Amino acid sequence: MTEIKAVIFDYGNVLCHEHLDSDLQEMAKCIGVDWQAFKEAYWHYRLDYDAGKSFDSHYYQMVAEMCAASITAEQIKQCIDFDNAGWSRPNQPMVDWAHRLRAHGTKIAILSNMPQDFRDFFSTCTWLPEFHHSTFSCELKAVKPAHDIYHHAIKGLGVAPENVLFIDDRLPNIEAAKELGWHGFVFTNASDLHEFIKNTNLPAVLLEDN
Repeated sequence: MTEIKAVIFDYGNVLCHEHLDSDLQEMAKCIGVDWQAFKEAYWHYRLDYDAGKSFDSHYYQMVAEMCAASITAEQIKQCIDFDNAGWSRPNQPMVDWAHRLRAHGTKIAILSNMPQDFRDFFSTCTWLPEFHHSTFSCELKAVKPAHDIYHHAIKGLGVAPENVLFIDDRLPNIEAAKELGWHGFVFTNASDLHEFIKNTNLPAVLLEDN
């Protein structure tokens, strides 16, 4: 029976709650544009931002231009602050489980598409546990589901693919992990993950005591 020796977490929508429309509304208000147009532009350029191919000023300038607006350095700073705050709401059952895994001797890691601006802010999220390894797209200049980013994560942990459980909220990212021999779960909520672990032959620390 395969033993789970490491759990690798996506960050957004797994360890933290989903970025809210209200966050995007505040950012749009900051530069005086329609928030729906801002939302479209925000996600349109996001993968390049996550991959470290564009930095804060360039990214927000492109977002503003797509909304037919201009943006100042101060507005960019305000948008970054709103964005960071929006990605900083703990998904407490998952955070508690990550702490629990580490306490029981299971290795834990982060594998996240994350821009440098939030990567710099990440260390202030003191509610997170200490991870054995972290892999961030902005540092590797690659985003999930590219295999390079997965190789970096598992090499850093020093475990075999069959001993890894990866949790991510996007199916393509889980499919890529499975192509490499990892176990994976498409995350929706902590209760479904708990049932998945209970009902599979993957010995691992449960989210809560039976």
